[in-house]
Amino acid sequence: GNFRAQLWAPRGTLLSADAYNQGDPEKCRQLLEEAGYDGTPIRWMSTKEYFYNYNAGRDPWRLGTDALLNGDARALAAVARISAWALDDTGGDPQRIRLGYRLDGTPLQTDYFTTFFAAPLGVAAMTVPSQQAWLNAIYDAVRQREEDYYEDSVTLLCLLVMTANFWDPTSSI
Repeated sequence: GNFRAQLWAPRGTLLSADAYNQGDPEKCRQLLEEAGYDGTPIRWMSTKEYFYNYNAGRDPWRLGTDALLNGDARALAAVARISAWALDDTGGDPQRIRLGYRLDGTPLQTDYFTTFFAAPLGVAAMTVPSQQAWLNAIYDAVRQREEDYYEDSVTLLCLLVMTANFWDPTSSI
């Protein structure tokens, strides 16, 4: 499926085309003025690598945890779309979750599985009751797999959520 159109924006782009990368200096000045910008020089640090990659790979876990703990409707809607996209894209086989995606849904690499991308999708699946089989399959795919420090750390945190052993750090004990 089209990852970008299904997941992120109502107009089919990460940010709608009318809001992002317009190349319009005058509109930029207008928006900065409206925001109260005082003229201090800005140094933009950016990348043109607009992929669903390691920075975004944690989003299903973060949004899913927010939806589960706090019932945030916006987080729930977003993470349910992420989970539906992943389920559809993989045909329900977590081993087909890949190491990052372009925003059109094509995998960055076609033959690499890592728990870093799979485990957060397990948390996302928790927010959609009809995806219990998907959640179970993801859990089975990641629960005993060892990779490296970063992947294992994110996977552990996701497993804590998936097994109901994560607690709300803002609540009193």
